[in-house]
Amino acid sequence: MLVKDYMSRHPFMLEEDSSIVDAQSYMSEVHVRHLPVVGDGKRLLGLITRETLMIEPGSLDSLNVWEITRYLSGMKVKKIMVKARDVITVDETAAIEDAALLMIENKIGCLPVLNGRVVVGMMTQEDLLVQLCRLLVTRRPGLRVSVSMPDKPGETKKLMACVEKQGWEIQSMGGMPDLRDDTRYSTMIKIIADVSMQDVEETINAIEGQEVRDIRETV
Repeated sequence: MLVKDYMSRHPFMLEEDSSIVDAQSYMSEVHVRHLPVVGDGKRLLGLITRETLMIEPGSLDSLNVWEITRYLSGMKVKKIMVKARDVITVDETAAIEDAALLMIENKIGCLPVLNGRVVVGMMTQEDLLVQLCRLLVTRRPGLRVSVSMPDKPGETKKLMACVEKQGWEIQSMGGMPDLRDDTRYSTMIKIIADVSMQDVEETINAIEGQEVRDIRETV
């Protein structure tokens, strides 16, 4: 799963000589919170966010309403944007989980996606949530089963062998370390089969060291 396959393509962009009033109106019109600022050939020059558009109120204290209007309409995006050298970006060939880690570690909500220095897309928190849903949500009714297992090699293989032996189809699968016990691992599988929750639970609980923590029907 690479960034280029899941990013928002053809993102809305601004030129550095755009006014901040136009930038605010544009962001409201197209319902985005981040806009890359680009030059010739869509080369990244900077980034505008809702936060960068916030003007310090103290700087307007001495101005009347008409002067404030002129002041804001005359202020250019290039004056307040985050400069390209300070913008955290991601290459289009990066793995999607690397993009997610960049956002988490830097506490940011978007990543301009580059091919060289050219903006080819945007990866946002919303994009990642959409892909998480696609990964975990099935298109057919079935059973969602959360299995706790020892965090050691071979445990997932044991679970898959059990599922295969029963003839159950797995529609999707994911896993992460158990937050309650660092010696264990939590794996979620979506089973598509004509089988009862009780039968699934009893079958998986019979695997040595493994336990069904949650099971429920999905649609």
